[in-house]
This record gives sequence, structure tokens and C-alpha cells, in this order.
Amino acid sequence: MPRCHFALWALFISIFGSGTTSVCGQVIITLEDSLLFKQCATLPITTPNYTFSCPTNRRYWEDEFVKEEKQAITELLKAFEKSPTDHQLAISIARNYQSVRDTSKYKTYLTYAYQQCLQQYKQFPDSFEIVRNLVHVLEEEQNFQEAVTLLNQYVAKHSKDIRALTQYALQLSNHGAIQKARFVLEEAYLLAPKHSEIYFAAMIVEFNNVILQVKKLASCPKPPLKKINAISIEDKFFKKAIANQRVTSAEVGLDAANIFAIFHRTILKVPNKKIGKENIAITLTPSDAKLLRKIERSVQKQLQSRIKIPAFVYPTLCVIKILQGKTNDAVQVFKNSGSILAQNTDLLRLLALSYCLQLDYDNAILFLRKTISIVPNSLDLYTLGCLYVYQNQLEKAGNIFDQARNINPLNKKNVCAKAAIYIQQGDFEKAYNLVDSYPSFLKDDIDSFHLNYFTALLSLTKGNKNDAFKRLKAIHAQSEYKENAKKLLAHFFKAEEEK
Repeated sequence: MPRCHFALWALFISIFGSGTTSVCGQVIITLEDSLLFKQCATLPITTPNYTFSCPTNRRYWEDEFVKEEKQAITELLKAFEKSPTDHQLAISIARNYQSVRDTSKYKTYLTYAYQQCLQQYKQFPDSFEIVRNLVHVLEEEQNFQEAVTLLNQYVAKHSKDIRALTQYALQLSNHGAIQKARFVLEEAYLLAPKHSEIYFAAMIVEFNNVILQVKKLASCPKPPLKKINAISIEDKFFKKAIANQRVTSAEVGLDAANIFAIFHRTILKVPNKKIGKENIAITLTPSDAKLLRKIERSVQKQLQSRIKIPAFVYPTLCVIKILQGKTNDAVQVFKNSGSILAQNTDLLRLLALSYCLQLDYDNAILFLRKTISIVPNSLDLYTLGCLYVYQNQLEKAGNIFDQARNINPLNKKNVCAKAAIYIQQGDFEKAYNLVDSYPSFLKDDIDSFHLNYFTALLSLTKGNKNDAFKRLKAIHAQSEYKENAKKLLAHFFKAEEEK
């Protein structure tokens, strides 16, 4: 099962500073112009990159699943030499290469595993173990459509196979078919109401349900609170199992799904506030606060019990403390978990965000750097650059934005962020040359509106008012740059409009 990785939350900033009146030694703008340029050099909002993941690997689910020991690549390769047809070894090797970011060898071994599984499937199409292995490889390849088709064919012939039904429901939800996935789980429930995998699958289905709701809000920079608070899960299935069968895994699944929904309902509201400029307290609705306290009591009870699911208990308790605004308590939970959360980049990001909202940038940077050391990526680097800007460490911020551009040269936010640093440092020429090297269009779509705005801003520094006017007028009313665009239009074009 692929890691629910849902994608949440990012940082943004407006940078202000003193001015200069020259570019390459030539006086081309007034001091007032220069100050306005710096005021309007607003770092673009980054793609939400703060998430909360619950365990999505079946081996963590209750005591019947055993955690697989991670072997070194060299040991796996030796074993693979003796058993070259063992696709599980091939998958393990592929995952290890993925963890060290060797993309080429990862794909090589994953392709080999797929070929082995496919060959076995052609010989034994009625073996669920072989079907499941093939599905796992398809999941690694993110080929959910083929996985759905494969399981659909199998379930049509084996309608009472609980394992197949739960796998089918998971794949359907990965593909966005939430209602159909719930229907399949209802069928599985009627056959074996105490089977724990059913509720694991139901939990993931509700995770995916929340993600779909969040994605619908993604197109709006500032979603209305009413729509954010409407994000919800379907809990009737869990409650029925709890009431009728007293199934512990149903209780855990319901708690996890509720936490996931509360998290998104709460954190989605943060970007509407002035991050980096004021101390922001994460606020829960009264009903969510009450539900969170109830879940916390349940999780604490599990923590004290003989049988617990560490991969669920610790992340959940950590997130609860963050949502309650108790960052230090969340850090203590993180530390108490030992190795369980040490590599959990989702929680490291959340701890960084929690400190950032309190304007504690030193700790925010500390936790975000830990995240980047585990999985370097342009989104986290962009956020780290923003944190350095908050501290007015522009040189460090600029270097970080360069690293982000090296990882993802096509990400226009990184380009604009670096241009904003140049503008703050008074180097309009470097800013212009950087932005001018990327193609830009007179539109305000999701891919180009950052670059469109900065091209307009820097066109003004070069005296190209015609191009700047067209671009500023093209900025959409909902854009994060709209207010700055109005300032620039009023300052540079008011006199011309009066003529």
C-alpha cells in the first residue's frame, strides 16, 4: 500500500527593506520607486508541504503483522544471487536503492520484480498471493489503474476472499472511487466482521476521502472557512463494527480517520493568517477540541496497554499535541518514541511549522533541516529559505533557494524567490536577468502566475512600462499578488491615466 502521503502546509512572507537608486551604475529609478519594488518583492506561497501520515503498511497493523527487518543492500544482493527469481528480494533491493536516491537501480530492480510477478501470474492467475505480489509492484510503480483492473478480475471469480476484497477497496480509493470502495468493504464486513484488515482498509479509504476534499479546495488560495470545516469522514461503518462486534481495530481506525480530518480542518486555516509576522495560535473548533480530547484519552490508554501499535500511537499523540498548541509536549512524544518517529519527515515538518507559528525560527530551522537531511527536496528547501528570510539572513536564504532550483529547475517559485532576494539586496539587474531567462506568458494560471508577476515587477525596473502594464492587468483578482499589483499600477500609471 503506498504511503498516504497527503500532501499539507507551507510558509510565505513579504520582505521589506531599504532602497537603492541605481542598476549597474546607471540611475534609472527614484528612491521611492526602489522602496516600492522592495516592498512588492513578495515571496510566492509555496505548495502545501505539511502532512500527517498514519501507518499505511499492513505489517504495522496489530500484533499479527511482523515488522520486516531492514537489511543492507549488500546482504540483499548476496541473497538475490542465490535466488534470482525471488521478486520480494528484488522489491526490497529496489526500495533500498530508492532510499539512497539511486533512481536508475531502483527502476531496474522494480522492473525485474514486475516481470517475475507477471510471469507467475500468467501461470497461476487464481493464487491471491501472486496477485497481491503483482499489485504491490504496481503500487510501487504508481500504476493504480492496472492494480484496480487486476483485482477487479480476481474478485469477480473469488467474491468471498476477504484479503482480496480489502485490497480491492484500497485500490479503488487510491483511484478516487470512494463510494465503491465503501461498498466493497461492506461486503467484506458481512463475511468476516472481526477481520482487522477490513478496518485498516476503511481507515485508508477515509484518508483518501479527505484528500479528495482537500484537493477540491486547492485551486482557491484562501478557501472559505465553511468549506474547510465541511471536510469530513464517513464514520457509520466503524461505529457499526464497534457497537456490534467490539472490534479494537475498528476503534483505532476510526480514531485515525478522525485525527486525519481534524488535522486538515485545522491546519488549512493557518495560511489565511500572516505567517512570519505575528504569533499564531492553532485554533480548534469546540467540537474538534472535544473529539481530540476523547481520542487522546483512547491513545494514552493504548500507550499504557500491553498490546499497542507504536506506529499509530506515537504519531497520533504527537499530532494531537501540535494541534493543541503544545509544541514542547509534541517534541517530548517525538523523543520518547525512540527510533519509531526518528525518520518521520511528516512530523518533523509539522514540528518545524509549529515552532514557526510561534516565531521560534531557530527550532523551526532545526527540525526542517532534519527533514531535508532525510529526504532532500525543493519544497522543504524553499520553506527553509523562507525561514532564513524571516531571520533577515538573506545570503543564506539565497543559497537555499539556489539549492532548491538545482533540485527542481522548473519550479518557478524558486526562481522568483531568488529574484526577490536580489531585489532586497538592491541588485535589480541580476534579478531581471534571472527571471528573463525563463519563458513567461500573459496569464495567471497555476504554473506561470508567480513568474508573470515578477516579470512585470522587473520590467518596471528596466523602464518597459507597456509589458509591465499588460502583465499587471492580467493578474487574477484571487492572486496573492493582486494587492501589490494595484500598488504598482497606481504608482507608475496613475499619471499616464490622468493625461
